[in-house]
Amino acid sequence: MIYLCQPYSHSDPQIMQSRFVFGAGAAAAIFSTGVDVYSPIVHWHWIAEHFDLPTDAAHWRAHNLHVVEQCEAVYCLLLLGWQHSVGMRGEVEHAVLKGKPLFTVNLLAFPHDPALNKFSIPTLRTAPVQDTFS
Repeated sequence: MIYLCQPYSHSDPQIMQSRFVFGAGAAAAIFSTGVDVYSPIVHWHWIAEHFDLPTDAAHWRAHNLHVVEQCEAVYCLLLLGWQHSVGMRGEVEHAVLKGKPLFTVNLLAFPHDPALNKFSIPTLRTAPVQDTFS
């Protein structure tokens, strides 16, 4: 299984919502290739929002790091602001510590039909991490 990390927390709830949508698209694209994927953002965003759970990285740290350990590799979705993501940084550092392969993920195209409020599977580019997180 792949662990998909990405930036999430932000002072603007609309940015958090868009990050959730982009993460869901990336997870859908990865899963559509036959690879199992876990994204804490995609899994917990709606639940946290509707059941009044915390959304900060500190609250989810132990859970997320535990799941990183269970996964074969970590894919890092490079959305705007990823360099400032405390949660993402911790997940990447833990993956490196545990010897997990790291890959970057970029959304190249994310088709959306606003009239139907439907999305198509996005096009992704993945690449092994070189110096992205140094």
